[in-house]
Amino acid sequence: MATGPGHTALALAPFVREVIGIDLTPEMAIPFSQADRERGLGNVRFLVGDAESLPFPEGEFHLVTTRRAAHHFPRIARALAEMARVLKPGGCLGIADMVAPENPEAAQLFNALEAARDNSHVRAYTVEEWQRRA
Repeated sequence: MATGPGHTALALAPFVREVIGIDLTPEMAIPFSQADRERGLGNVRFLVGDAESLPFPEGEFHLVTTRRAAHHFPRIARALAEMARVLKPGGCLGIADMVAPENPEAAQLFNALEAARDNSHVRAYTVEEWQRRA
């Protein structure tokens, strides 16, 4: 999810039957496809789609990953629900993202600086907030 240029998807491709990278930004298909061609993988494809409304049936995947992207999701609960929905029972969900400091004032400053640096930044969550969502 939110595959961007596909670093995680392409790294996993040699270990699985098929990888589908999905991203809201159509332009990400270019570096994704280029990296696929350079590596000669042949088992990956790129789709344009929204993390909050995945175009897959329930229980479709053994593994869902998102790396360095969750802080861009406007409705994190909806995106997490979609990831869970498309996982097979017993499937694995892997999320790697930045985390905000536990101190509320520091977290507010952290998020303000990230939003100033990247206007697509919505919010980084604290470790405690991520644990509550688990």
